[in-house]
Parts: sequence; structure tokens; C-alpha cells
Amino acid sequence: MQGSRHFREPQGGSEVMEFEGCSILVFEKDLGTLANTIEQAVIKSGARSEMIGGTRVLVIQEKSEESVWTNFLAIPRPNVLLVANNRQYLLEVLARMAQQKSPRALPEQLPEWRFLDTSARFWGLRHYDPTQAKLDPTSPLGEDRTFDPGDPKAIGVLFALDPKNEQSLVITSLTGDEAKARAYVRSGKAVAEPQEGVRYEVKLRNPKPGALEQIYTLDRSSTLDYSILAIEFALGRGMYF
Repeated sequence: MQGSRHFREPQGGSEVMEFEGCSILVFEKDLGTLANTIEQAVIKSGARSEMIGGTRVLVIQEKSEESVWTNFLAIPRPNVLLVANNRQYLLEVLARMAQQKSPRALPEQLPEWRFLDTSARFWGLRHYDPTQAKLDPTSPLGEDRTFDPGDPKAIGVLFALDPKNEQSLVITSLTGDEAKARAYVRSGKAVAEPQEGVRYEVKLRNPKPGALEQIYTLDRSSTLDYSILAIEFALGRGMYF
């Protein structure tokens, strides 16, 4: 799983937007001696060791074009591996693990949870933060229209594979503008033609006031590829080609 926030325009000649985040791998069994093998291999590659939040962390720096990328690797529990790209974000993850800090980053009161079946093998959600709107090109709350047509009443977005049919992917957008959601789904479908030779239909539904569902049928590689791209944009991973 991964958590992320504070999405920003690319820096240093990169095409991919910057963000703060942490990937969390939870293994069924303890890593045992493999944990030491991983750490030694990372150290040999040039990483240094330091303590962050009471946990030993390996700091890895890599130069790419005009930028220096810093990543942090930690094994805070015998079966948990963390890889973060921001020190403060990692510190907060470690603090939450140690203290069971509350409230949750995405608390259960958020309306997005009502549209999600967590038995899905692949899912994710984003709740828009109005305090970040001016700095985040992917936020529909801001004035930048690079990735989103804009919606000052946008609430959040989530996606999930249908647990009963994993060839069906649903992306649900929530908004306080109920009329806008109804109008968008009036035709019941949208035709996407992202490039020459690629064409597919996305079914549209308005299951509840303020909810817009886009349903992708993943029966072709092109539909899968562009649905993944749509998810990345929705979650703040815009790319400047």
C-alpha cells in the first residue's frame, strides 16, 4: 500500500509530479535474516544509516539529471518494510505505528468510504485538501486546469476493481454539485479516443446524489493502460509529456 500528499509540479527537468509519500509492504511472515541482507545490500550501494523517530533508517541519495532524489528505507517491525521519499512523512508514519495516533489520515467519517468495498483486490481513494489547492495542479479545487476541468465543490475520488468481476474497474468522483454529476451522466456513456487507433467506451452512472461513476471494462490492453493513467491523474500523479 502507499500513502501520499502535497502533489507539486515536476522539478529538475523531470516529467513526473513530485509528492510526499511512503510505500508500506506488510509480509505474511517475518523477514528474518532477509532483513539484514536487504540492509547490507542498500548500505553497499552507498546509503548511510541514521535514527528517525527511534527507528534505524537507511538514507539513499541518487542523482537524476538536475535533481538529487532522497529515499528512506526502514524495517520498523519484523514483517514490515517502509520506503519513503520524505523525512517528515516517514516520521509521521513511524509515530502512527508506535502510538496508534488518531485521528486516521483518512478517517472513517469520509463519504468516500461509503462507496468502497474493501474486499476488492485493488483500490484507493483521495480526499481533496482545500489548503493545498493553489499548489497542486491536480486538485479540482484550484485554478490550474492542466489535469482537471475544475470543480469548486469536489470532495474526493476513489477507484476499485469490482470484487465480483475483476475486468470491471470503477472510478467514483464525489462532489457537492449534484446537478453537475447528473448532467455529466445524462448520455450514460462517454467515448474516449486518447490517440489515433485507440477508442473505447466508459459507462457512466449516478448511483447517489453527487456521485459520478466511470466504469471501465478491462477487456483490451488500451482500456487497461488508459484507466491506469486516469487513476494516476486522479491520485495526484500527473505527468508532463
